[in-house]
Amino acid sequence: MKSGILTEVNEKTVGAALVNTAVSHYRGILERHVCNFGSETVQQALNDPQLAIDVVDALTHRIDSAAGIIVRRTRVKRTLDPESILGETNRLLFPNGLSLEHMPRGQGDVVEVSLFKVGRIITSMSELVHEYEKRGLEPADPYSLTAVNRDNPALSDKKTNCTHWQGLDGKWWIIQFGILYVFRSEDRYVAVNNCGCSWDHTIWFAGIPHSATVETV
Repeated sequence: MKSGILTEVNEKTVGAALVNTAVSHYRGILERHVCNFGSETVQQALNDPQLAIDVVDALTHRIDSAAGIIVRRTRVKRTLDPESILGETNRLLFPNGLSLEHMPRGQGDVVEVSLFKVGRIITSMSELVHEYEKRGLEPADPYSLTAVNRDNPALSDKKTNCTHWQGLDGKWWIIQFGILYVFRSEDRYVAVNNCGCSWDHTIWFAGIPHSATVETV
């Protein structure tokens, strides 16, 4: 327990230092450019809550690009039934028959999910298993990945992401988050279906470390 507390304190200290660095850079840029705009226009833009969200999204994209793998820490509501937790994402839902009944809930109130992209077509489950093993990961449970997309709804706009599991029926199942383009409209969706064991080169796969510690709060 003590080591966990120390880790949390260290993370908060480092996080505060990084925030100070970001604010310093941001302040310098604003001081150089704010004089190019009218004060009322600047104030109106600053009052828009979407501005802060856009700044964080841009920073997140830069971090992900630099890291080569996306890591998201999220809180998971394990007590919800599958339909309820999927409903929290406010997406079009495409379940297939008994698919929701086969969704495992996983463990841990707080988890860190890693998403990686292979960059080529995967044509078999054994091939995908190998990609997970190379990275020291195992497939994230569907509840954890759902929580990630609930907290980061724009993630799947450019990074269609998924995870898979083997149901009690022995079949492989998949949950996938993405964006659906229909008649010039864009709708975010989540699909739960039988796994065809074939993925294209654009898909991001969700995993957790083999040695992941379950965190319960």
